[in-house]
Amino acid sequence: MFLLTLIKELPETLCQVYNLQTLNLSNCWDLEKLPEGMGKLINLRHLINYGTRKLSCMPKGIERLVFLRTLSKLVVGGDGHNSRVCSLDCLKKFDYLRGSLVIRGLGNVIDGAEAMNADLRSKKYLLDLKLYFNYKSEASSTEVCRKDEVVLEALHAPPDLETLFLTGYRGITMSFDWMASLTQLRKLTLKDCINCEHLPPLGKLPLLQYLEIRRGMRSLKRVGNEFLGIKNNDESSSSSLLIFFPKLNRLILENLENWEDWEYEITEDIAIMPCLSSCEIADCPKLKALQRLNIDYCPVLKQWAAIYLHLPITSDRRQHTSLAFSKALDQTLGSFSACQKSALQNLYIRQLSSLRIITGDKMLLGECAASIAKTFLESDAAVIDIKQPEPVAAGIRL
Repeated sequence: MFLLTLIKELPETLCQVYNLQTLNLSNCWDLEKLPEGMGKLINLRHLINYGTRKLSCMPKGIERLVFLRTLSKLVVGGDGHNSRVCSLDCLKKFDYLRGSLVIRGLGNVIDGAEAMNADLRSKKYLLDLKLYFNYKSEASSTEVCRKDEVVLEALHAPPDLETLFLTGYRGITMSFDWMASLTQLRKLTLKDCINCEHLPPLGKLPLLQYLEIRRGMRSLKRVGNEFLGIKNNDESSSSSLLIFFPKLNRLILENLENWEDWEYEITEDIAIMPCLSSCEIADCPKLKALQRLNIDYCPVLKQWAAIYLHLPITSDRRQHTSLAFSKALDQTLGSFSACQKSALQNLYIRQLSSLRIITGDKMLLGECAASIAKTFLESDAAVIDIKQPEPVAAGIRL
């Protein structure tokens, strides 16, 4: 294990230690290159190189380390067919890899054939995969967009993957069959996919619990049934209840600067996100079709510690006009805060037979239109305490 975090390169003589099984380079932040003779370490089982932030490529010959069980990070070099750096297809023979793998520099992959030759899908012991395309600028030509699509489609993550992180992708679509077939996936994060116009069909992933889509997805304008994975024949071919995102409990949608619409065409035979306990939507300034937020029949939802609505007023008074809660059990609304200058007109709280308290000291509706803002507490809500806030200028009294 190398504890000298300032070391920039390793001596070639290291490659003469033929029986070396573990090489720990973790957090060697300034390490820029590995010895060119790394391929000689044929008995190496564990190459631990996370935290090597300046490592820009891996040496040619590393593909001979066929007994590797741990490879924290693979960096695909940026010199194209340069014979001195390894390409993505060096992964082909790493059948024993397990645990976590970070792949950086996917933007340097030549074509889909190189990605396919990596045979990533056969790495059945990999559970955590992070994919970085690592472009230095946001500029992307049509050629780059298409190449990224071909590479990502050919890459095909292992089928038993539990965690997937993808960033820097420049393709327009990511609706690939393999992404919808990750039946063991529990956590998915998509970031900085600046050209992506549609979200992948994820609604049928049976074990997905955490979904984060954020930062830089500036081409996304609409979210609809394709996100759920609904096909035209889904509703007509089944008479039973269809459940989409059956295990999802946390959803984060953030910094989607051009996202405008979130609309589903659904029927009573479709249920969406029945286990959702946390939904965060932030920094989506153009979102206008989320006119109604319903918390409806969520039997595992125990408590909302806080509900914060940031709904800026616009010329379209119909935007964000209603907030409704219904049929959720054992509710405690710890605090409710709607920002000033909100277009919120109606708050509906209904069929909450176990509702015990609304902490009213934060139940402020700011500068909603006082003449039309209303609060509805239906008779079946057993509310035992509503603290009265101080009067708010240009607002309403509760």
